[in-house]
Amino acid sequence: MATEGGVAMESVDWHAEAYAGNSSAQERWGEELHGKLHLRGNETVVDIGCGDGRLTERLARRVPRGRVVGIDASETMVRHARATWGHVPGLEFRQADARSFRLEFTADVLVSNAVLHWVPDLLPVFQACRRALKPGGRSLFQMGGVGNVARLENAAGQVMGREPWKEWFPQGMPPVWTMHSPEEAKRDLEAAGLMPVRAELLERDMAHADSDAMLGWMRTTWFSAVAPAPEVLREDLLVEIRDAYLEECPPDTDGRTHVRMVRLEVEGVLVPNTTSGTATA
Repeated sequence: MATEGGVAMESVDWHAEAYAGNSSAQERWGEELHGKLHLRGNETVVDIGCGDGRLTERLARRVPRGRVVGIDASETMVRHARATWGHVPGLEFRQADARSFRLEFTADVLVSNAVLHWVPDLLPVFQACRRALKPGGRSLFQMGGVGNVARLENAAGQVMGREPWKEWFPQGMPPVWTMHSPEEAKRDLEAAGLMPVRAELLERDMAHADSDAMLGWMRTTWFSAVAPAPEVLREDLLVEIRDAYLEECPPDTDGRTHVRMVRLEVEGVLVPNTTSGTATA
């Protein structure tokens, strides 16, 4: 989806089944986000960064008289989504980049959950969204915001800065994600020709049943961060990062681990009869 810190997101090999088993928090947050859409049931909705399609299928249930299209840059994810949910009426999946997707129709609603922190520059995404929206259409996105996973990233940087890891991480942890700010999001919405409704940071707790479950989540979503290390050593690196983090932020009395997450929630509207010099870029 994006290129950042040497990682080309469209070439990342996401493992759909592993993601499905280790993304319960993202799933829960996505359900909460969808509830804020207040859908009537007849809208055309596009899910940007649909992943394995679970949440997209639930969107389709919310619009039984409408249409839902899920797009994702990962061929693996789209193939999995089609195989799993392709039979659902009014639901389809397409491989497309969030920064440049084009549709042969216009949408009432665009939604995206836990995706756009993989994109270093939000403006191209918002420009593509403006092209895709009907006048009066709206967008609602949630992504990692400033401060997201900061303490875990700090633990990773410390581990990567010592032997034997510093051979592959001379600058510490590579800049895999961009945690955007509300001010940045509002600026880019306006530049794309969308009216900002709100952009705010939300505190979230990512809890896992135990340290093994936390490692499963890291194994699924931190693969780009540890990619410079030889493949045979990446599991050891993840374990060392997890253990370093848990020394600073130990599990609770029930053995559950906790990671402080900060989500940026961004809402915009395409006001009818507006124009923007960047909207067709």
